[in-house]
Amino acid sequence: MTRRGLLAAAGTLAAAPAGATVSAPREPRRLAVQFAHTGAWFRGPYAGPRGYDPQAIAAFSEVCGDWRARETRGFDPALLDLLWQVGQRIGVSQFACVSGYRSARTNALVGGAADSEHLRAKAVDIWLGRDKLGPAIEAARALRAGGVGAYATWVHLDTGPVRSWDRRNGEGDGEVSMPRVAPDAAPFIRGRSWMILEPLERQTGVRDPFFTPPRVLNLR
Repeated sequence: MTRRGLLAAAGTLAAAPAGATVSAPREPRRLAVQFAHTGAWFRGPYAGPRGYDPQAIAAFSEVCGDWRARETRGFDPALLDLLWQVGQRIGVSQFACVSGYRSARTNALVGGAADSEHLRAKAVDIWLGRDKLGPAIEAARALRAGGVGAYATWVHLDTGPVRSWDRRNGEGDGEVSMPRVAPDAAPFIRGRSWMILEPLERQTGVRDPFFTPPRVLNLR
């Protein structure tokens, strides 16, 4: 999708009412999100007293687009609100996104559900350090704003139907469909959090034109 198309889509979404658990913003709401596979950041306010900012939603959508297929789709603004509210509840101001919008091709590659909210740009998978992951999962469940999936090193958030699942004990723990995260990458050290990603293609032997080598992600 082109930048103009993203802005048009974001404008349409921004005009739509947010979920029932999300109140109208009375002051600027800010997010800082880094996309793990590219290192790209979204930083800044995305909503305020006048509502959602279509340009900010479009910028977020570009950062968290399908990096394999090089496709983007306008994200549901309510998803940004959900992420913002989780951050407010657990005291986190920046996040690492390991999966955002997925094209049908990428969704099949990573073993995503056929009706995944990732296909509709209504879901993100967020990596957090061990001390924040559990509280984030509980905070998201308490908000009852969509789906919450608990995994060993990350949490799935979406604005689809309210539901939850827990795969932290090994069954379907996401190792097949997500990049591996080094087990010692969880702690926050002097305000920084770091992790090492190993791409799905290297784990499974799948050859992909957009293969990238393992990278170290630093949240600063």
